[in-house]
Amino acid sequence: MGSLLLIIMFMYAVLGINLFTYVQRQENITDERNFESLGGALLLLFQCLTGDGWSAIMDDLMVTPERGCDPTLTPSNCGTPIALPFFISWTIVGSFVFLNLVRPPRFRALTPTH
Repeated sequence: MGSLLLIIMFMYAVLGINLFTYVQRQENITDERNFESLGGALLLLFQCLTGDGWSAIMDDLMVTPERGCDPTLTPSNCGTPIALPFFISWTIVGSFVFLNLVRPPRFRALTPTH
């Protein structure tokens, strides 16, 4: 089950790199947590998997020209509304797999042995 979580994290990290590489730095998109490298993307996704500020990260990835990005740059450093389904689906799928990773050992410990 742990390898399934790693495969899903890898798929979402690669998708995030393709979608959000050039998004402008914000409060929650930093030098360490971003979608510019695979390591940074995996770190950011793991943080979201724990539930630590995933909605703020999603909001930073939807940055608009009103919030300071420049749509005339090539490639543009503005965000995209695709961040909404990306993070909601990651939260649902990642949490499901993560909970199933932790649940079986806990239930085995509670089962009576004869």
